[in-house]
Amino acid sequence: MFEFNDEIEFEKTWEDVIDTYAIHDRSWLDSIYKLKGKWAKCYMKNEFTLGVRSTQLSESLNGDLKDYLKSDLDVAEFFAHFDRVVEQKREEELEAEFNARKKFPQLGLKNSPLLKQAIQVYTPTIFRMLHDQYDLASVARIKNHQEDLLVHTYTVEFLHKLGEYIVSYDTADKTFSCSCRKFGYYVATF
Repeated sequence: MFEFNDEIEFEKTWEDVIDTYAIHDRSWLDSIYKLKGKWAKCYMKNEFTLGVRSTQLSESLNGDLKDYLKSDLDVAEFFAHFDRVVEQKREEELEAEFNARKKFPQLGLKNSPLLKQAIQVYTPTIFRMLHDQYDLASVARIKNHQEDLLVHTYTVEFLHKLGEYIVSYDTADKTFSCSCRKFGYYVATF
């Protein structure tokens, strides 16, 4: 249910699930459905998320806290455990920052000027994300291209990956946008 780019496709699949599994007590399911704007990808098209789902951040913290907290703790013990979790998170962040400044990730495409520059600027984690996107671009193909006076629209698909994406270039304000919504809007400076 998270991967639908189209609202109509999402709605049809939602109804199919309800029909297929003959869900009788729908109160909980209806409450989840009312919040679809916060978790269903197709309803978050205008949100800049970098591909991170809204639940991922809280799931990570909940997982960390669960290891330290028990229901029989009093308030003082709870805060002592909570402080340890926060301190551990800070130490992990400092270590990651140190590693980012002292260690460079391996450059996969050795002749790429873009990646040579990026490896000097970005943290290893962000660089790997950029590297993966750069690599993915090598298996992308333009399936369709349409132009009107103001907007150039490209339908892009990838080898070995289902689905397609709509990339638009607005010639008036020189911005690119993509239906995947991972990149927000990029202003081209030619």
